[in-house]
Amino acid sequence: HECKITPEESTERPFTYISQPGSSVATSLTPGEAVPKNIAIIDIDCSNGKPRHRLTPVGLETVRPFYYETVDLKKQEMLEGKYKTDCEDDVKQFLLNFVLNMVEEHAKKMKERYGADLSEEQEKRTRPLIRVKVE
Repeated sequence: HECKITPEESTERPFTYISQPGSSVATSLTPGEAVPKNIAIIDIDCSNGKPRHRLTPVGLETVRPFYYETVDLKKQEMLEGKYKTDCEDDVKQFLLNFVLNMVEEHAKKMKERYGADLSEEQEKRTRPLIRVKVE
């Protein structure tokens, strides 16, 4: 299941909160796995006789990034004029460019996060998994 780290009050049990950290790795290539992975530190205070909690999310830095996008070829404005949906080569070229743009956006995010010089190990750890659903 996807990472839902922020506690939500249970609808079935009052005063019960549920946090779903999820797996620390992308276990299935679904949209829910494309959200940032977190663990949490939970502080429980019972000093006033009534338990209170505070949950602090901590983003995982070594999780391989995962991006999930859906492309509806009939709705893509980029196909108008430049590409034809009935031409297999055009569709392949459009999808290749779509994925390359995703890779470029990911590279920008990594440079913002780690600076201009990624070590070889950081570069390997941050190579994205990309899934594009084509309709």
